[in-house]
Amino acid sequence: MSAENPRPASVPDRGTLQSAIREAAQKAQELQQQAQAARASLNEAAAKVQELERQAATAQKTITLYQEQESAIARALHEAQRTSDELNRAAKGRAEETIAAAKAAADSIVQSSRASAAETLQKAREDAQGQIQAAERSTAAAKAAADEIVQTARASAAETVERAREAAEAQIQAAERSSAEHLARLRADSDQLVEEADRRVQEIRHIAEQYLTSITAKLDAFISDRENVSRGLEALAKNHTESLQIMMRLRSEVQGQILPSVHRLMRKLKGEDAGDDDLAPAPAIAAAAQAAERPAHPARPAHPHEPAPAAAPGVLEATAEEPKEAGEPGVRYSGEIVVSPIHSFLQATKFMTTLSQIRGVASVKLRTYSGAKATIEVITEGQTVRDINYKAIAGFPIEVVESTDTHLVLRIGNPAARPVAG
Repeated sequence: MSAENPRPASVPDRGTLQSAIREAAQKAQELQQQAQAARASLNEAAAKVQELERQAATAQKTITLYQEQESAIARALHEAQRTSDELNRAAKGRAEETIAAAKAAADSIVQSSRASAAETLQKAREDAQGQIQAAERSTAAAKAAADEIVQTARASAAETVERAREAAEAQIQAAERSSAEHLARLRADSDQLVEEADRRVQEIRHIAEQYLTSITAKLDAFISDRENVSRGLEALAKNHTESLQIMMRLRSEVQGQILPSVHRLMRKLKGEDAGDDDLAPAPAIAAAAQAAERPAHPARPAHPHEPAPAAAPGVLEATAEEPKEAGEPGVRYSGEIVVSPIHSFLQATKFMTTLSQIRGVASVKLRTYSGAKATIEVITEGQTVRDINYKAIAGFPIEVVESTDTHLVLRIGNPAARPVAG
């Protein structure tokens, strides 16, 4: 019997199922390792950003130091101005002292002349006129000397003040030139530091963007692989459930039909039952034995509309009377859904997760995402894309813009919008 009914190659045995489950688990571990590598890349990018922030803080400290040096130069200029004022005051004080000394000398000479004239007048009145004239001459000479001394002192004071002013102006000009040169150097250094910092920021930002792009691509691949693994596990679980159901049905057939027929045949052989009616179940017993020798997993048709292989005589009636516990899946349809606006990849992932949980949706896959618009491939079972219950998408107020059997355009917006007839 087994030679006449070979085991179909499309039905995996227990070892194949276990091997497929192990391969799926190993692939899930590899995907988890890739996710950990992506997380490490994100940490490295964050460390580089922190290093850039430290460099910016160092540049800020350097600029603060330059500002403190500028304040010191301003204080030096203020000190030079104060020194110049003190020199001017000292020169004026010296000139006033010289003038006071000259006045004192003139007064002393005048007093001496008056004393000499008084003595001469007392000694000899007859020489008084001559002595008075000599005294007047001496007084005139003293006055001339005093005027000359005063002019000399004034000229000396003016010259001293002029020299002090010139020296102060020269010091101020030198200090201004030095401060201007220092400020120019500081500005050039600070501009260079700022340009270098900006260049490094742009480089690190470009590297970070590349890292984020690669990580996003890896995450997309990881999500796609995870969906494939999930679909494979679901198919394995469905096949295992169908196998268990077929085994239970075969067991019930054996217990309900084959065993009683075998008992009647044994009684017939022993002579316990001499009736001719007991020979009728023999074909059923042979058919049941053939059914028991067939594989537990019958080959599934290539298409849902293709007929399944015919059952053996005597068994078809028994199986037809049983309830259909695990029927064949319904017809599958494919289509696409275009939804907008989608403002982030996280929002697109959330929408796809919610869409995959709707009854009748077999699988979803993100085809494209750009310009706040996402295009999603959808495979439905037992219904077309037009018949999807979009109101079951929780958290997204949906407005239907266009609806056909294979194409559906949705817009996230007014929750009170009505669907557009296709």
